Amino acid sequence: MPELKGLARSFFGAYAGGDREAAAALLADDLVSYVSNADAGVDMVRGRDEYMRRVPDLRSAAGSLELTQVVEVDAERVLIMAEIRA
Repeated sequence: MPELKGLARSFFGAYAGGDREAAAALLADDLVSYVSNADAGVDMVRGRDEYMRRVPDLRSAAGSLELTQVVEVDAERVLIMAEIRA
């Protein structure tokens, strides 16, 4: 199994660089994630495709991304805090 922190950094590096295809390829098909919503809460997102639909295309929004925290929770989970500006 790849080192999760490195995998997470690779995903967000590709995503921040505008390579959504490379970013998606780094995600597991059965991904489970929690994504912030407009109501200051979180939504559970299941699956690679649903996750990629939920995150904006930073290029079209002239956005930027900064990882503020990457924590390996256990052998199968990593917690990421990312600040996205658009």
